[in-house]
Amino acid sequence: MRGIGSILVILLFANCQKEDISTQLVNAESSKFLAGGQSIGTAQILSQTRTPNSFDPYGLNQWFNTEPQFLSGDDNLFTYSRKINSIGRVYLIVQDFRFDIPPTATITNIIVGTRRFKKGKASLKDCFVHLTMDDNIYDRWLPYGLQMAKPDLWKTTETEVVYSQPGAGNNGMDIKSCLCSANQQYQWTPAIINGARFGVYLLTNFPSGGSVEVYYDQIQITVEYSMP
Repeated sequence: MRGIGSILVILLFANCQKEDISTQLVNAESSKFLAGGQSIGTAQILSQTRTPNSFDPYGLNQWFNTEPQFLSGDDNLFTYSRKINSIGRVYLIVQDFRFDIPPTATITNIIVGTRRFKKGKASLKDCFVHLTMDDNIYDRWLPYGLQMAKPDLWKTTETEVVYSQPGAGNNGMDIKSCLCSANQQYQWTPAIINGARFGVYLLTNFPSGGSVEVYYDQIQITVEYSMP
């Protein structure tokens, strides 16, 4: 099983618990949360927000403070990486968000929010950022959905970064190569999102101009969905 996980990671390189468990109504166009369960027009889009409960063990030795509470809130408790230079990258895989989406729901949007910064003179960018799902064959996770990496440089001050994707579409991750495919369709379902290995994979690029350490203060996922 470790071999399968290694292959996935190599391919990617080549190219608490303060859970917010509220269910809310949101504006489907703006993805802005509303308080009090208000109805917006004729459409009612519900949402659930969760924080991770586990780290994938592969590559865990790259990080310090790998307990869930270090990523559960904006509270100056950090998960942070070892120092890396121009020949190194770090990746963080967090899972087990414990969603409870009703089985008849239609997933409309998935939003990943991170609070992060870097320490060091080197410049740093994302390499790969994507969501993960259960792999029942190899008993590991697989990439699924869209590639969501940002082109912006990481900042030295803590910054909120938001990634998102629709609940269904094209150009998704090809689970055989772990790369984007022009004709790969994807469809998020409650069963996938409720699974223990639904989560997010975050991989940095090689730093430029020195060494750097990566810090995460919070990671959370919001899933928006409609009901029949």
